[in-house]
Amino acid sequence: MRSYSKHTVEELERYIQMYLDEGWSYRELCEKGLLLSDSIFNDKVLRYQEHGLTGIQTKKRNNRYSKEFKDSIVKEHIEQGIPVIQLARKYNIPSDYTVREWIIKYTKGEGLKTYSPYPEVYTMKSRKVTQEEKIEVVQACLANNLSYKETAEKYRVSYNNVYSWVQKYKTHGSEGLVDGRGVY
Repeated sequence: MRSYSKHTVEELERYIQMYLDEGWSYRELCEKGLLLSDSIFNDKVLRYQEHGLTGIQTKKRNNRYSKEFKDSIVKEHIEQGIPVIQLARKYNIPSDYTVREWIIKYTKGEGLKTYSPYPEVYTMKSRKVTQEEKIEVVQACLANNLSYKETAEKYRVSYNNVYSWVQKYKTHGSEGLVDGRGVY
């Protein structure tokens, strides 16, 4: 398994051990074949010190984080002033960019939602819905600050429909929800 596709985890661990245990300098490691930038190598060293091998392994798929976990990370940043890069390292989140995005969403008031790629609201079959029902769904979503996913679950309609209806409603009002199929 390669880390940043320049070194295997074993190679990277060896470079880190040479740096930490044997006192080799970054420059000497580069002369011996280290292909990572100084900042990336330093980040890998710190992750290795905190998490061992799991801190330097590249993940084969994206991590999923709960809303509660994301909220706790954001609050730790806001309340304690812990830098984003330090939080990413502390909790072994592969990229500090991920933490930055959580903070941006939180401070914009968007909330931090947990999305799974296959829950039933994303793959649910559509059911026939009247215009009045569409308006009720949209107004409930907007008035109660519900996510599209929560609204879809509550009203047993697909996520895509809720998203589409809300966008049309915001742009055109209730008239945007009129089903125009078959009308000439």
